[in-house]
Amino acid sequence: MRHSKENRHCKGCDQTLRLTEFANAGVVKGVKYYRHLCKKCYYLRKKGERDEIIKQYRAWKETLACDGCGYSKKTHKNFTSYALEFHHYNSDKSFNISDGYTYGLRLNKIMEEAEKCIVLCCRCHIEEHQHNKRVYTKYISQDSKILKHKN
Repeated sequence: MRHSKENRHCKGCDQTLRLTEFANAGVVKGVKYYRHLCKKCYYLRKKGERDEIIKQYRAWKETLACDGCGYSKKTHKNFTSYALEFHHYNSDKSFNISDGYTYGLRLNKIMEEAEKCIVLCCRCHIEEHQHNKRVYTKYISQDSKILKHKN
C-alpha cells in the first residue's frame, strides 16, 4: 500500500512514512496539503539550492567595488568581498541583501534589490551612517542617470 490517510510515499528516498514526516505544503479551503518529499529529503533539496545561490552570490560579490574609496579585487591584493556592504540610500528597502539567500530568494531577486543600493566597504559604510557623509558616486547604467552625493 503506497498511500493511506496516515502514510505517504516519499519521491526522494522511496520510503513509505507517516504523514507527519512530510513537510506541510499549505492549507486550501481547510484541507491540509503535504509535500511529496519527506522533511529530510525536502530539507536536503532546499539546502542544495540555497548552497548554489550562496556560491553564485559570493562569486558575483567578488566583482564589486566600493563606490566610496574604490576598494576592490583590482585595487587591493588582500581583498575580501566580506568587507563590501550594501547601503540602501532611499527608503525603498525590501530586505537586507545578505539575508536574501537565507530567505530562499534567487540571485536575480537579490541583484534587483542590490540595484537600489550603493556598494560600500565597511569603513565607508560606517562613515556614511556616523557622519552622513555621502562619500560615494554611483552610476546607474540602465537609466543612464548619475547620482552624485557630495559633502
